[in-house]
Amino acid sequence: MNRRSFLRAAPVAGAVIVAPALALATPSPMTLEDLCDYHAEKLSEAMQKLHGGKWHSHISHATRYALVRQA
Repeated sequence: MNRRSFLRAAPVAGAVIVAPALALATPSPMTLEDLCDYHAEKLSEAMQKLHGGKWHSHISHATRYALVRQA
C-alpha cells in the first residue's frame, strides 16, 4: 500500500472505528434554543480571543433578539 492510497482509506477506516463509539455515548438531544445558546457562547469566546476582554452573549427567543457585546 502506497502513501496516497493509505491517505485515501484513512478517513474511512477512522469513521468505521469512531461511529460505534459515538453511538454508545449519546447525550440528551439539544433543542434548537440550546443550540443557538451554545453557538452564541462560542462566538463570545472567539471574540474574546480575537479582541481581548470579556464578551457576553444574550439571546431572547421571545423577542427574536441576539446580542454579543464586550463587557
